[in-house]
Amino acid sequence: MKIKQYIKNRYWSKLMELQYGRELIVEFSINYSKNKSTDEISVLDVGLGNATDILNIDNAIKNQKKKTKLYGLEFYEPNIINAEKNGIEVYSFDLEKDLMPFSNNSIDIIVMNQVLEHTKEWYFIFKEVNRVLKDDGICIIGLPNLVSWHERVRILFGKYPYCLDAKGPHLRGVVMQNFIEFVEQRGLFTSSKIYGRYFYGIFNSKINLFFSKIFPTLCVSNFICIQKVKSGNFTEILDNQFLETNFYRGE
Repeated sequence: MKIKQYIKNRYWSKLMELQYGRELIVEFSINYSKNKSTDEISVLDVGLGNATDILNIDNAIKNQKKKTKLYGLEFYEPNIINAEKNGIEVYSFDLEKDLMPFSNNSIDIIVMNQVLEHTKEWYFIFKEVNRVLKDDGICIIGLPNLVSWHERVRILFGKYPYCLDAKGPHLRGVVMQNFIEFVEQRGLFTSSKIYGRYFYGIFNSKINLFFSKIFPTLCVSNFICIQKVKSGNFTEILDNQFLETNFYRGE
């Protein structure tokens, strides 16, 4: 038991954190901020959890001598309380049916890190993302990878993928290239290349990151940055095809 606890404390917890791609979230944000002429950047973290990502972004942008406005959307009360203590304006929110409480073209950066796999209503969600983002605003997205190398092996042997455990919280399995095809359907967004984090099975963090950079689509988590190209109603995609699922379009 002592050996297992040592491994967990020394390696496992640190490696598990890699799947959240914290430094990638900051890097996307910095690159966007430094190319903006304005001295204030608005940041919205959707499903902000313990607020790690948005506070990291806040520190990085302030290091550029710019101001920030921080917003969060969250349903879990302890997370809301924690965020408010950290100066974040938080709204209790149901991502799949509530309109985001922001005006059109008002947010510079939206973060959705390990959130969308918990949801069904992507058409409505991206309708709202497009509405509230500024014309050149970005949405940073992290998702578990259905085709990571260890998930491929599990499926090959007839096992369920961990990221789609029927007893677990995830509603969707995602292959990032297919997700990019989804968000770019109407030409409302354009996407960055795919980044990967947490190469399952490698305990050394530096080597893990090395393999993650070489084989991003085999990692546990994938990340992209999408940028708003133009305004439009994302749910209108549903007008041109019958998908045999009752997707929510909004009121």
